[in-house]
Amino acid sequence: MELGRPALYRGGRLAGTSTNEAVTTLAAGCVKDYREAMDRFALDVAFRHAFRLVDTVNEYIAASEPWSLAKRDDGQRALDEVLWTSAEALRVAAVLLGPAMPGSSEEIQTRVGAPASGAERRLDRDASLATTGDRTLQRKEAMWPRLEAQDDSTAVSIKEPRVTDQPKADAGAPPAASSPAAPVSAPAAAPAADNRISIDEFMKIDLRVARVTAAERVPNSKKLIKLSIDLGTEQRTLVAGIAEAYEADALVGRHVAVVANLKPAKLMGIESNGMVLAASPEGGKPILVSFDTPPEPNTRVR
Repeated sequence: MELGRPALYRGGRLAGTSTNEAVTTLAAGCVKDYREAMDRFALDVAFRHAFRLVDTVNEYIAASEPWSLAKRDDGQRALDEVLWTSAEALRVAAVLLGPAMPGSSEEIQTRVGAPASGAERRLDRDASLATTGDRTLQRKEAMWPRLEAQDDSTAVSIKEPRVTDQPKADAGAPPAASSPAAPVSAPAAAPAADNRISIDEFMKIDLRVARVTAAERVPNSKKLIKLSIDLGTEQRTLVAGIAEAYEADALVGRHVAVVANLKPAKLMGIESNGMVLAASPEGGKPILVSFDTPPEPNTRVR
């Protein structure tokens, strides 16, 4: 093992199967949306779908906690699946980003052990997530290393030319006539981007009051709790990342605010139908939205 660098799980060898339907389904959806955007030459939209896949994999890794699975004797099969699924999804994202960053795309695929294509990459052949396989990762230097601040004693000062710098005169050239310096006005500050949404956009989010009828921690996860909720008109199951702040038993009977019209997603093999609202302080634990006087389940939050 190199000094200062942690060992790779499994020595960098990927061998497993992927049964995570949420990641597999989302990867296929991203590829479909990517192709449609490319067909109408909406390049920015297409690449946004590639990064949507990357964001989902980040969330999948955080929820699966492979660093915890690696320490458990009964977590080895789950670890194989998390590593394979994550590497495969990253490979597919790299294929989608190929037209924008061809060199980096190929380098990413090499590092995750993808076989050489032998020709140019194709969506119908290379952009589907394989559910099983056996590959070996390659460890190399960081592709985009972070720029660290240097100590003044070791930093090398490099003066970059500016448009106001005067070029050095030739030895035999007469000195240039000096002229009064023109006043320089400061550039106008760019207006701040307005990210506010309209009331119509906000009303598309269906926020409802729900009562927690049952709660239990999700096995092999430090953050996730499985909640059974009563929405007044129906019963649902949600998965919420609040286990670090709340005991499961203490949540039963509590009224919470949920996003009721969110598309279902699978977390740790559990389908979550909605999302619980909570404040997330920087560096702190989540805090559930609460009510002074709990309304009836299904009450709309506006």
